[in-house]
Amino acid sequence: MWELKRALSSAHNTSPGPDRISDELLRHLNKDSLVSLLYLFYRIWREQMYPTQWQEAIVIPILKPGKDPKNPPSYQPIALTSCLCKTLERMINARLVYQLEKNRCIPLYQSGFLSIFFDIEKAYDRTWCYGILRTLFTFGLRGNLPTLINNFLNLRTFRASLYVDDLQISCEGSDMRMIERQLQTTVNNIVKWCDTNGHSISASKSCCVHFCRKRVLSNTSWGADQTSLLRVYQSVVLSRMDYGCAIYGSACNSALKKLDPVHHMALRICSDAFRTSSVQSLYVTCNQLPLDLRRRKLSLAYYFKILSMPSHPLKNVFMSTIMKRLYDARPSNIRPFMERMKRLTTELDLPIVNIQQRNFLLFKPWNTPTIPLYQTFCQLQQIHCNTCHLSTRLRLPSQSV
Repeated sequence: MWELKRALSSAHNTSPGPDRISDELLRHLNKDSLVSLLYLFYRIWREQMYPTQWQEAIVIPILKPGKDPKNPPSYQPIALTSCLCKTLERMINARLVYQLEKNRCIPLYQSGFLSIFFDIEKAYDRTWCYGILRTLFTFGLRGNLPTLINNFLNLRTFRASLYVDDLQISCEGSDMRMIERQLQTTVNNIVKWCDTNGHSISASKSCCVHFCRKRVLSNTSWGADQTSLLRVYQSVVLSRMDYGCAIYGSACNSALKKLDPVHHMALRICSDAFRTSSVQSLYVTCNQLPLDLRRRKLSLAYYFKILSMPSHPLKNVFMSTIMKRLYDARPSNIRPFMERMKRLTTELDLPIVNIQQRNFLLFKPWNTPTIPLYQTFCQLQQIHCNTCHLSTRLRLPSQSV
């Protein structure tokens, strides 16, 4: 049951599959329904019978940016599968990752100094099912797991989505008046057809959206509020500057300062501040850190994460005395990441910090012990509340407390 609840809590609110059962619905099931669902998963696991409806997916084609809409490979297929199936997949994946980590099937050292990046064309479409099963057999995995994965990969079907009650029309052009006339004529024809066939269009659920190349979200007299603009900036722009900052954060200051004007301009737009507003006031108004402090914060978080993992390759990498003398003699040379973070913790007066080790293999996903919880403080709080209530009832108007 703990595995099932963890799989449901980690699920995102994705679109449901052909059975129309969503993750939100599964999270609101009562205890009896969860027991029945867990018993269903148990039978699928033990009896090696895979539901045929779970092998069906609804495929929605999404046109790739800048691609020819008349060419079928220009579309990115989005497959909607059963949320029940994905819940069971998360439970099985937790067990599979545990076995792979425990048996050290995944190599620790997967980085180097020279990289060539490839994109395998149609990787998922051309995956060799027998090769996956053979790899699992090589890893020593036997029993129900390979059988379930084999049933999951075989005899899969898909169908394109076609919604009866949803309709979308669009018109493209440079003349706004011509576009409005074309759309209005089409809307009139649709309304006429609905009147003839006994249908009606919901005015509250219908809307018109204007898509254009003017990528402007706000202006001096209109636009989104500060909270919305900050969220857009953090998700679209700031996230890209944060990515890999533990690596490029060691660059020279002249190169890093090129990012500061972007950060400051975005904060001025979000806060609707004047051009003459000080940078410090922008940080306070938008509740944002300067980029140099933000890079230090993210780098320290990654440093502590490395120290918390016993098997991390960088944890046991130490610089020799000769290399330290070399770097001390040449301060312009960039030190390794771990050495830079050690110097930073010393500057922040954090040289001695006890980092709790995160042991991934301590508890098995299917056999997690129950941790007792003592509610002593809750009882004391209840006694305190009862005492206050009693004193309120016994209070006299002429008394002062």
